[in-house]
Amino acid sequence: MARQYYPRVQVLLHPIVSWGSKTDITEWFGEGSVITTSKGVLEPSGHFTLSFLDRPIDENDSVYSRLHPMDGIEIRACHDGKKPLKTIMRGFVSHVSRSEEMGQDGTPVRRISISGEDVGKVWITQYIYYLPNKDQNITMEELGFFRKYLGDTPKSIAGNEFVRRLGSVLAKHVAELTANTQMGLSLDFAPEGEGEISCWSIQAQYDISFHQCLSCMLDAGAFYELWMDDPGEGPALLRWRELWSGPNGVTVTADDIASINCWRDDSRTSNWYFCFPRSGVLEHQTDRYWEAMKAGDICDGRNDQWSKEVHYGWRKMEVKFSLLPPFFPGNNDQPNKGQYLASVDPMTRWIQKRTQKLRDLNKNNSRLESCTATVSGNEEMRPGTWVTVQKKDAAFRYYAVKVEHRIHLFQSFTTTLHGMRGEKLTGDGTYRAELDLKGALK
Repeated sequence: MARQYYPRVQVLLHPIVSWGSKTDITEWFGEGSVITTSKGVLEPSGHFTLSFLDRPIDENDSVYSRLHPMDGIEIRACHDGKKPLKTIMRGFVSHVSRSEEMGQDGTPVRRISISGEDVGKVWITQYIYYLPNKDQNITMEELGFFRKYLGDTPKSIAGNEFVRRLGSVLAKHVAELTANTQMGLSLDFAPEGEGEISCWSIQAQYDISFHQCLSCMLDAGAFYELWMDDPGEGPALLRWRELWSGPNGVTVTADDIASINCWRDDSRTSNWYFCFPRSGVLEHQTDRYWEAMKAGDICDGRNDQWSKEVHYGWRKMEVKFSLLPPFFPGNNDQPNKGQYLASVDPMTRWIQKRTQKLRDLNKNNSRLESCTATVSGNEEMRPGTWVTVQKKDAAFRYYAVKVEHRIHLFQSFTTTLHGMRGEKLTGDGTYRAELDLKGALK
């Protein structure tokens, strides 16, 4: 049985669209009220839901009558009532509803349900609109970046700078959105990637959200994580970094584990890897790439220990990428023969490097473990970190791709870890060492 705590919770309403001042609505949450949050590194935004009874705020308004989409919500919690509260999510309302039914005593019971997203909401709702191949382009935010790179002499831009340029537009929007609130929410950037973006690729990015544009241009998913990391205090961070490169996080002990489900499968197993540039302008260089591949075995993983063809058959993984080599000559102007000749070798080496990276990231997929673990509420557990699970004499480490919190007022506070890339850190032999007559968890 998992260790029991006496959690504390606080929910704050920050009016943005509606009227009034910051209001602590925690007292409206009674027995049966539920708070959930969910945040993952492979998702554009975090999510929250709130369920509680509607009550008057003052003589004119109830919570439902005042609350509107895009109002701010701040959820703070701690699993141990003796410790200070920690903000586990700050975000904006997307949907609010109220149901009304008659109770057993004949009086109406009005229940509110609220759902919303964290700061990631701003880059999935803000769209880029402009007229491609025109001198004068149009964007919702009057984004000067595209005017600069759609002119007569467009140039490339480093991926890290691209994050800062596009991110600054989002940061301005967040600042204006929360200017008259006490949310303390702002946006900063933490780009740690490599490569450049071609002006020809940028021209194809229009009538899409900021998140879609960044994800496509920065090769998110295949090579990089791209997500909004909100630590709860200070600015949220727009992170762009290599997959599975987060820091070490919390340690969960056997006393805190309520349930854990682990598995390995071959659904993501591959042993032949292809990487191609996404931009049509550069597809003429793939012939040179094939010549280079013939002389090496970069794409051939059929003899890798955990993806051998004799075990798993011939399985291909094909990825198109947008990022180009740093200082790529062909980006500086419209391609001509001289630039093409100068850029072929760097491009070939870059494709080989991308292919090797894809292989390194995926060749051990069948050996690595995934898990879903429900543990005693832990507000310190964060996605994008390596979580250690300590069970008796064996310790395991998982990369937290998603973390969910679920709080039943006056009943329980649980945290669910969705882990990937799991490996055994300590302990000999198989799982047999952790089993005893008391059960598998302890």
